[in-house]
Amino acid sequence: MLRCVYADLDSVLLGRGGSFLHDADGRFTLLGARALEACARAEAEVVPWSDRAATDVAADATRLGLRTWIAAGSLGLDGDSEPVADRAEAVARHLRARACATGDAIAVGDALDLATVVGTLWLPAEVAERDPLLRLEERFRIAESDAGPALYEAVVTSLAEARGRSSSA
Repeated sequence: MLRCVYADLDSVLLGRGGSFLHDADGRFTLLGARALEACARAEAEVVPWSDRAATDVAADATRLGLRTWIAAGSLGLDGDSEPVADRAEAVARHLRARACATGDAIAVGDALDLATVVGTLWLPAEVAERDPLLRLEERFRIAESDAGPALYEAVVTSLAEARGRSSSA
């Protein structure tokens, strides 16, 4: 079951120029919004992360209707903010706070450190092209696209696979 989705705010949720409605190439897309909708319907919490300041990340998360976020040195959780050493610690704390198993969480973006704390790390195509050896790692999946389309692909595929596992059990 997919319960938590960690997404790189700046390169996965937001496209060119910081637009939620454009992909990395500047083309109009609703796939990021559709991914958020799929997560909401599946009751999977989306947590954006960024290396930007906490106030900026919190503002973007609020605009997207998300109540939790990870910024440089901070974890924002249900209106409270607490300091963290790094992104992996923030994800680990969030998983504990939500009683979410590692296998029920995915991350989408180029933060390789998250592969140690989530079940699957989805890498946008451009990241995988830079390091072809990542394709050999079992815990990494490669999205065919970047920006919103990569998030949509990761979410829809993960939800479909989880449904397939539960129906065959």
